[in-house]
Amino acid sequence: MSKNDPKYDFQDNRIVNVASGEKVPEDEPVFVFLARDVHTMDLLRAYGRRVKDPYHQKTVQNRIDVFEQWQRDNPGKMKEPDTQPAEDSDVIKCEDCGDPVEGEGDVCDSCFDERVIADEDDTQS
Repeated sequence: MSKNDPKYDFQDNRIVNVASGEKVPEDEPVFVFLARDVHTMDLLRAYGRRVKDPYHQKTVQNRIDVFEQWQRDNPGKMKEPDTQPAEDSDVIKCEDCGDPVEGEGDVCDSCFDERVIADEDDTQS
């Protein structure tokens, strides 16, 4: 049995509400919380307290129960969230700050700009 939220599925590379068949619009942002994130339970509980519809409250509580069970069964997988790319990924990290580099080069745009400003300051002194 899948541990994914039963309300949604993927069809044609799109997130779809299973009950209504509605596709999440491509321009609507989506944020995913995983059970391994040490902050997820606080967020889910806070969300559940704000939900007004009793049926949706029950649905949220069911997801909380699934997350709690997973966390009890997998304490070694719990972690502080991050956005670091996998070590074996093809993402090039900036040699100055470690952020991902978009495009060509070995530094991100911000660090490149800082280098240009520093070079300009050096040539003016």
